[in-house]
Amino acid sequence: HMGIDFMDEVCRVYPEFPRKELPRSPWAHLPSLPPAVEAIMSGAHPGGVA
Repeated sequence: HMGIDFMDEVCRVYPEFPRKELPRSPWAHLPSLPPAVEAIMSGAHPGGVA
């Protein structure tokens, strides 16, 4: 959670710094995964092939 802690500190020192209200989860700050990767992570197989 270093990135979240860093943003907390930046906003504490610079209250005028713009900050998005995102969930306090590291996944909220990362780009979304491609559909094929999401399928692999969920246990599904891309294209419906087992």
